[in-house]
Amino acid sequence: MKQRPFLWGAIALLVLAAIACSLGGKTATPPPAATGTPPSGGQATPLPPSPTEEPATEEAPPLEIAPNALENLNSYRARLVMRQTVEGGATETLTMEQEETREPAARRIVLTAEGGDNPGTLELVQIGDTSWMCSPDSGCIQTQQSAEEATQFGEGILFKPEDFASSDYRYVGRDTVNGVRSRHYTLELTPEMLEGIVSGTVTATNADIWVADEAGMPAYVTRLTVSWEGTQEDGKKIQGDWTYEVYDVNKPITIQPPEGATGAPEDIPIYPGATDQTIMGTLIMFSSADPVEDVAEFYRNEMPGQGWTAGEESTLGNVVMQEWTKGDRKASLMISPKDEGGCTVMISIEQP
Repeated sequence: MKQRPFLWGAIALLVLAAIACSLGGKTATPPPAATGTPPSGGQATPLPPSPTEEPATEEAPPLEIAPNALENLNSYRARLVMRQTVEGGATETLTMEQEETREPAARRIVLTAEGGDNPGTLELVQIGDTSWMCSPDSGCIQTQQSAEEATQFGEGILFKPEDFASSDYRYVGRDTVNGVRSRHYTLELTPEMLEGIVSGTVTATNADIWVADEAGMPAYVTRLTVSWEGTQEDGKKIQGDWTYEVYDVNKPITIQPPEGATGAPEDIPIYPGATDQTIMGTLIMFSSADPVEDVAEFYRNEMPGQGWTAGEESTLGNVVMQEWTKGDRKASLMISPKDEGGCTVMISIEQP
């Protein structure tokens, strides 16, 4: 079976980084006329339709977005759909869906690529200090991180839609987006602001943004739509569009470990105080601040109580290697010293 371990996911993140960089420090020209509300496509979860837009009859309110607005919510879901079609080729779509809760602290992101050379799905889940990264082809990798290393609530879907608000704009009116009263504006994005993600020249752009406008709710971006046309360096026409929206704000959301995330086997003890834990299928790795011999003695004492029978133990330099068997299973331990003190432990489990 062909393996595609997370390659397309890394490409997706690079694309998003390019977007963010391309939006900085640009000066926009006056906006075009409004084009209405583009539809939201590629939605994995149905969203309520927006009612008929109300025309702007009031004095135009400024386009103001609360800084780090999502941090002031208790829970939310967000979706970013990015499509691109090159002349003579199929449409490629990258969908990023995120849900997040403050209590308990948890986040889930699903990346889905369709129509390109590397289609597939990547799921990222973080619950407290434990994270999982899973794909159908490669299974799950489980890791642990400190509170300082963990992503904080409200950092968004790897994408900051408010960066687009630095351009000029025109107020259109008020609308309801996914049940939230919002202000609607058209934006003028110059071609130069998008050329960082196209290998060629952007010739036309169109963008609309909606901002929450309800009492007691931060002014976050409820929806953003962007579309463009251009020409690649090879002369082929290219067109694309993005749709970003936030929904299910402050509603009950339950985030659980991904399917197939089993963690360490129950009969394999993890050394107390272990850090930097990583579990990849039948491979377990972690670090300890204690010396090699302390950790080795722990496993000499604890493994028999879990039904394991000691096999060969050897020492190579300061590295201790242990072999254990239990029925038709085999566990191999390698405990190695670290230059800065403490040690690293690698446990490999063989089973039929």
